[in-house]
Amino acid sequence: MSFVGLTTIAVALTGYLTYRDGRTAVRDTAAQLSTEIAQQIHNRLQAQLDIPAVINELNASAISRGLLSPDDQRAMERFFAGQVRRIQATSSIYFGNTRGGLANAGRDPTDGSIYVIATEEFDAGTFRKFAIDDDDRRERLLLSVPGFDARTRPWYQRARDRQGPAWSDVYVLFTGQDMAIAASRPVIDDDGNFVGVIATDLFLSQLNDYLGSLSIGGSGLAFMLESTGVLLASSSGEAMFSADEAGGWRRTTAAGSTDPTTRAAYAHARRRIGDLAAIEAPRTFEFNWNDRYYFASVAPLGGTHGLDWRTVVVVPEEDFLAQVRSNARWTAALVLTTLMLALLAGVAGSRWISNPLVRLNAAARALSHGERTPVATSGRIREIDELSSSFNTMAGHIHELLAGLREEVAEREQARKELLRSESLYRSVVENIREIVFQLDASGRFVFLNEAWTTLTGYSVSESVSRPFPEFVHVDLRAVDQEHFGALADRRKTEHKGDSRLVRKDGGVVHVEVFARAMFDEHGAFTGAAGTLTDVTERLQVDRALRRTQKMEAIGRLSGGIAHDFNNLLAIMLGNLDLMDRRGNLNSQSKQWLASVRRSAQRAEHLTRQLLGFSGRQSTATLACSVNEIIDGMGDLLARSITPQVELRLKLADDAWTTHIDSGDFEDALLNLVINARDAMPDGGVLTIETANRTLDAAFCAVNPSATSGDHVEIAVIDTGVGIRSEHLDRIFEPFFTTKPQDKGTGLGLAMVYGFARRSGGYITVNSAPGEGTRVRLLLPRYEQDPAPAAEKTVDAGSLPGGHETILVVDDEEELCELARLLLSELGYRAVCASNANEALERLAAHPDIALLFSDIVMPGGMSGYELAEAAVAQYPGLKVLLTSGHEGEAGNDETRKRLRTDVLRKPYAASELARRVRRALDEPRD
Repeated sequence: MSFVGLTTIAVALTGYLTYRDGRTAVRDTAAQLSTEIAQQIHNRLQAQLDIPAVINELNASAISRGLLSPDDQRAMERFFAGQVRRIQATSSIYFGNTRGGLANAGRDPTDGSIYVIATEEFDAGTFRKFAIDDDDRRERLLLSVPGFDARTRPWYQRARDRQGPAWSDVYVLFTGQDMAIAASRPVIDDDGNFVGVIATDLFLSQLNDYLGSLSIGGSGLAFMLESTGVLLASSSGEAMFSADEAGGWRRTTAAGSTDPTTRAAYAHARRRIGDLAAIEAPRTFEFNWNDRYYFASVAPLGGTHGLDWRTVVVVPEEDFLAQVRSNARWTAALVLTTLMLALLAGVAGSRWISNPLVRLNAAARALSHGERTPVATSGRIREIDELSSSFNTMAGHIHELLAGLREEVAEREQARKELLRSESLYRSVVENIREIVFQLDASGRFVFLNEAWTTLTGYSVSESVSRPFPEFVHVDLRAVDQEHFGALADRRKTEHKGDSRLVRKDGGVVHVEVFARAMFDEHGAFTGAAGTLTDVTERLQVDRALRRTQKMEAIGRLSGGIAHDFNNLLAIMLGNLDLMDRRGNLNSQSKQWLASVRRSAQRAEHLTRQLLGFSGRQSTATLACSVNEIIDGMGDLLARSITPQVELRLKLADDAWTTHIDSGDFEDALLNLVINARDAMPDGGVLTIETANRTLDAAFCAVNPSATSGDHVEIAVIDTGVGIRSEHLDRIFEPFFTTKPQDKGTGLGLAMVYGFARRSGGYITVNSAPGEGTRVRLLLPRYEQDPAPAAEKTVDAGSLPGGHETILVVDDEEELCELARLLLSELGYRAVCASNANEALERLAAHPDIALLFSDIVMPGGMSGYELAEAAVAQYPGLKVLLTSGHEGEAGNDETRKRLRTDVLRKPYAASELARRVRRALDEPRD
């Protein structure tokens, strides 16, 4: 009996221990499974929430960069439909514009078909849903709802108000088809304008389906809810919302759930854990309800997306222990009926029961670490085999879920690598462009600069980052640029375009064009600005030089026109003075007055010639010349032109090239430069004249538009005088502009030098600063031929030559025409007058004996003197021609002069000069 008693006690103890160990193993397994399922749900949700954010970022970029037009509704439908087909995790992708219009593509949660939704004319109004075919063409209308306005939807309003990415609250689709949450972000174009909101939906029916697919024991439960207790999804299959009396929708709460287990689990979680909104890590608890024991876990689901959601997993103990309890009862019955076999049955039963449970527990532990170890069924205990089979099935489902999650993680890793490659490409582009790319933080300090910054300013990127940007701005513009930055920070404007000046590390100043755009975080807070700086120093120099050239060209045309009209008046004055002088009958006092008037007129003539020299229109006689020989020949004149306190130094290059110029004009120009240099050194100094060979390249000509590239002879006049202020440098070549006292100069000297350089095909530059002297560089084009020997000057003496031929005088100045007729008549000629070209051709037809055409060049009526001469000679081949002008303007050229074989008599002319030139023209043989 004692043995039987001991055996009975041993068998009973073994049964008890087996039951206890089984229950402990089941409890551990259930707790691990609930925690693991909660973690898998969390991972699945995180993976799904990542996808809409990435899709929105890509689509917003495509619209901002013009790859997808915000006004093309059909193109957006097709584009979104293609994305929905490729990306199975998303439910709907859509865009709402500023007019309330909608372009949408999505997947029907019932059958997986693709549809599109659009409003009429892409405006707020009737909402239409269409089925589409495989080519994204609309097939049939599925639904039509009036009065839709995208601007009233939560996804639109939250992204617009935050001016950054946002998640909407969970909402019921107004069609009542599903519940959804939308990830959205505003779309800003390149001009900083808000054009609408791009969004991607996650239908919460997907979460319902996912939770329903989980196998949690025999009657386990999983549900998701907001921290406020409103349900999001549940494996129970109950509806998450219902219609209310007002025609809207009412969300289902956990406390009001139609599933009693959901209500009980939520109530016990509130009692055991407290406020679910306060939990930050997974929590487990156990509870009894309705005479049943349950294991449960609660875990937060927000992650990096800021969604205040919770997941609850409930596992009934009975699902795991029912068969264990039944087996324990059978074991007790066997103990009572088979005492002889109690010991063997107890030992065998212990191993029979505990080993499968231990293996089941080991498999559960392995599953919690992501490993799948199937539990083999022995066929010896049906209940344990059924439990093992259920466990294997559940483990298979979990393994499949893990495999799906691993695939999604792999896809995300691939997307991350693509993003890194894209970022690398972007950084490579940014580091290799010439423009400076910068980013400032909210306080105005540099947080990013590319290498172009070092090239332009001389400062390294490392020594510039973290320093305030005004430290590098010229002191005159710091307050202005800080004001522009402040306007970006307080949203008075979203971007800034303008000019500024940076101070280089070596002290130099560079002009830059600034483009900056404000940046804001997802909450709408100002985070800084980013943009580009473009070096425009060279462009500003070119623009300044071009404006200076255009201004000088305009002044030249004005000066030439004034000189032309003034020369006509002087010609009348000097001609009448010659007539008065030739006819005599003047007393000594009258002759003195006449001489005084002549001298004044001649001074006026000299001034007009200087104006003509500036305008570049004056006729000149050019020859191949050596500037060194001309300067050497002017040695005595130059020495007499300066004061004893000024030292003259000549540094003439031995190999100076030949140039093709009017040597007399060059002498006048050089003398003017020497006199100006002398006046700039009232207390003495050094005056240096240098010659050298220079080749102007394309870069020089780009900055100096009126210069031409190629070989040039440089003549530099350098003084150590007071220098020229910067505000005067752009005006020193203007006629009548001078910084000298009123009685010390006319302001035409440098204007004449400028005119000489221009008509010689050359270029002139001036470098000067107060207190640092002045350097004037005259650059004349190289001429390949050797210089011509100097011509000997001859003086035509004797009485004025005359004749008896008939001469046609053509001039639109009536008094000047009459004066020429009188002068020619006194020389014995017969003179006929005409006021324009048409009248002159009529006179030629009426007087076939006309031997000489004496015509002004610039005349009204559309035909110049050159054109009149060519037309007259074509009709009368024997006709001789003599032309005159106070300013030729643009009329005529060297080829025309050669064909007419005539030189131009420059106004104003003396009677003696007119007599000699007329006679020479008449006597010159014509081919």
